[in-house]
Amino acid sequence: NFLEERKGPILLDLLIQDNYQINVFSSAKFSYPEFDKTIFAKLSPNLLHDSCELEKGLQGWKYDRLNTDKMLQFIDKRDKSRPFMTFMFFEPPHALYHFPPENEIVKPYLEEFNYAEVDLKKDIQLIKNRYINSCNHLDSQFAKVLQYLQDNALLDSTIVILTGDHGEEFMEKGRWGHNSTFSEEQTKTPLILWVPGQSPRQIDSI
Repeated sequence: NFLEERKGPILLDLLIQDNYQINVFSSAKFSYPEFDKTIFAKLSPNLLHDSCELEKGLQGWKYDRLNTDKMLQFIDKRDKSRPFMTFMFFEPPHALYHFPPENEIVKPYLEEFNYAEVDLKKDIQLIKNRYINSCNHLDSQFAKVLQYLQDNALLDSTIVILTGDHGEEFMEKGRWGHNSTFSEEQTKTPLILWVPGQSPRQIDSI
């Protein structure tokens, strides 16, 4: 229904109403899934920056680095008299879980990942190790953003939200990946909020 009506969330409506500067970034396409027709339906297409605008044929972690840098450039060059909102969709924790050598924190891992040849029963731990390494690269990009906000005295006036759109199963319930069943591994995701002035706490209920 949201897709048919080209309807985004109330949060975005309010940010637009309150004259926020908005630029959003993705290492995938905004058209799949259709973020451009749902979440960001009210934003001008020139505010949606995805990997299609960047150099073609790169692995996801390279797009992440390029887009993270572009996002920080947007914040740096913003109109400082107006509030801002930005968004980044990261790619490496999606198969085939690419990462650069400096993020190899777990070995061994499946070095040649081919959908047609992989043996899930035999290789699943090696595949999971690739995933862990790709998440290590993701952490490095989070660190870059948080360090920028801190260095530019923005961390005390900016809400930061880190979350995932799905979990990832590694045969714990008999399946690999996501979008195939409602197992805890596929549906339970982290949600981490940095809210200036709030003391650290953990919430485990609705």
